[in-house]
Amino acid sequence: MNKVLSIIKDLNPFSNKRIDNKIIYTLKILLSAFVVYFASLIIAEGIIIGGSYLFGYNATDKQMPYDIMLLCTFYGYLITILLFILFAKKINKIELNKIGLDKNFKTFLKEY
Repeated sequence: MNKVLSIIKDLNPFSNKRIDNKIIYTLKILLSAFVVYFASLIIAEGIIIGGSYLFGYNATDKQMPYDIMLLCTFYGYLITILLFILFAKKINKIELNKIGLDKNFKTFLKEY
């Protein structure tokens, strides 16, 4: 029972505890990604629904034009990317250059 509790504590996506077991570390990273993705979906949907009501549309009743829905999808992806970067920087304490981002974005954009 203590072994199971120890594994559950190691899987906590918000802890910075060093994990030597590669399987548990991989599961922790996948769980972290799921938590951040699910949180970004909730935040993005709240912003989209709230913003649509501000502009006179009802997003839950299919009243929004197609081009506005495409923009909402784009902004949802931006929110997801920003939350992943914030999670990596603030919670996991990973430097941005280790995930491929640095202060010079021009070189990043030129390569891709």
